[in-house]
Amino acid sequence: MKSHIEVEVKVRLSSLKEFDNIIRDLNAKFIDFNVEDDLYFNHPSRNFKDTGEVLRLRRNNKGRVTLTYKAIRPSTYKSRLEVEVEVSDYQAMLEILKNLGFKPVARVVKSRRIYEIDFLGNKVHFLLDEVKGLGTFLEIEVVSKNTEEGERLLKALLSKLNLTGRTITKSYLEMMLDKNNNPEFDTILG
Repeated sequence: MKSHIEVEVKVRLSSLKEFDNIIRDLNAKFIDFNVEDDLYFNHPSRNFKDTGEVLRLRRNNKGRVTLTYKAIRPSTYKSRLEVEVEVSDYQAMLEILKNLGFKPVARVVKSRRIYEIDFLGNKVHFLLDEVKGLGTFLEIEVVSKNTEEGERLLKALLSKLNLTGRTITKSYLEMMLDKNNNPEFDTILG
């Protein structure tokens, strides 16, 4: 299990070439490529939409399965406590969650290219995401000890890249639900 504070923003991209232009001078190191299938759940007696929490079961094209809990922290950008555990059996975990009353509310599928840079002595991830039904995005993710440090680093990086006015703080889940106007989710969450 790992737990950390993650401060992130997204930028909608017009093309993959735009991504190349953004990271060209950063000496970004390519880390990995994944196709991720994320299934999001709602709590049986607590409204995750109101509490700013997320429970996600993810599987990728390499057979890795994780269960992740996220809780929003007050922030200029998007800051969350994230606790993640690797799961050995996707179907069994899905059955456990359903038997406990957790209800699947949305699915987000994306291909993700992961790059990493060292910025002011900190690791920063650049995630090039092609999200089914939403488009292409650059997600910039700073993992830090606290929200304030992560925000400071992210603000400096956004300024350096001239991306300050283009940031999106909504999650792909929020964007997908907004786009689809998911009545089931709205009904479940009041």
